[in-house]
Amino acid sequence: MTVTPAGSDDGAASLAPASWTFTADNWNMARIFTVSGAADGDSRQAARLAVTEIRRALPLLAPTSQDGPLPVLTISAATGSGVGKLWDRIVEHRRLLDASGGPARRRARGRLAWMQVLLERGLLEQFESQPGLADRRTDLEQAVEQGEVTPESAVDELVSSAVCRPFLE
Repeated sequence: MTVTPAGSDDGAASLAPASWTFTADNWNMARIFTVSGAADGDSRQAARLAVTEIRRALPLLAPTSQDGPLPVLTISAATGSGVGKLWDRIVEHRRLLDASGGPARRRARGRLAWMQVLLERGLLEQFESQPGLADRRTDLEQAVEQGEVTPESAVDELVSSAVCRPFLE
């Protein structure tokens, strides 16, 4: 499902990214988006209103966080207001992540995922190096495509052949 937020198109603000795509694998992952526009001068009141509306909408769009509500800040490049508050939020977010062990857990999951990829690649290379199995795999793939054999039975045959072959030779 793709969500494309909409609002008045008066050119006063822009949204990045313009849409989010949600799948079964990523529906519960946090998203970062930026609403850009003038937050100073004549646009200050409109920016405050936008902040209020975004704060109201966030609970509907984003998963709840154990760290509290997601921050919504106004920052002015022209005056520099809000930059210090942004930096404070970044530092605090990093402190919370480190205290919870989040980055270490993500790195550990990444190492395990990479191990899995390498294992699968290595096993497939070992499998395909056995005489006759690559040809049998091609035959079984065609049979599966044509509906003559189920994927499960094709895999069972290939795995049995690969596992039993060293004992038969």
